[in-house]
Amino acid sequence: MDAIANIEYFCARGHVTRVSFSATALFDVPKSYPCDTCHEVAYRNRPGVGEGKASQHQESSLTCRHLEEAEARRTPAERDAILEDALRRLREGER
Repeated sequence: MDAIANIEYFCARGHVTRVSFSATALFDVPKSYPCDTCHEVAYRNRPGVGEGKASQHQESSLTCRHLEEAEARRTPAERDAILEDALRRLREGER
């Protein structure tokens, strides 16, 4: 049985949409998803509120860029091997 990962998406209206993905598909999780409540586009990063919006956008942008750069350093086979190793350790109770 595959492990399941629940990913949260946030729309601009403040709704949260939770989507379950197979852990083996985590490298292909979409960056946006339709909101279950209002059907607007929802994103994986919570939208900024008030004055913190600019710094939060910058922080989320850096996080996304870091993930993209990390993924670019690995071949799909290497990513799969890392994921399989992590899943094996989780199943065996290792950290």
